[in-house]
Amino acid sequence: MDAGRTATVLIAEPSSDAKRHDGCRKLVQRAVVSAADSTGGLLVSTRGGKLVLRFATPDAAASAASKIHAA
Repeated sequence: MDAGRTATVLIAEPSSDAKRHDGCRKLVQRAVVSAADSTGGLLVSTRGGKLVLRFATPDAAASAASKIHAA
């Protein structure tokens, strides 16, 4: 990323119950990625069960977070 550009990073971690069951974990991941996509976000990586998402603005990240919590 260029030094003059900024981005907002959102790290989402499913609850421990969702992490225990592979099928549930995949459904949660799809819901999170869908919410990010709908607000212009991009899945950057998955590490240790956490999803790292990048957004162009803080407002886009906040909107995605709201959608994730509502899902």
